[in-house]
Amino acid sequence: MNLSPSTRTTKRSIVAWQHLTRVYQQIARRERETLLFFHLTTAQFDVLSHLWRAPGISQQALAERL
Repeated sequence: MNLSPSTRTTKRSIVAWQHLTRVYQQIARRERETLLFFHLTTAQFDVLSHLWRAPGISQQALAERL
């Protein structure tokens, strides 16, 4: 069966999207596992990462960045 070039491109695009989805799911799972190990939620990690990047930041500035 001969497929048109646009159909082949579409099929390749779908396969690439599926691969990216699997990679994203693996990364998200590892992130959840790591945060769980440290007893952190995603929101808590977000706050901590902002504090790490901007030591001494005020609560107001932190709230604006979140």
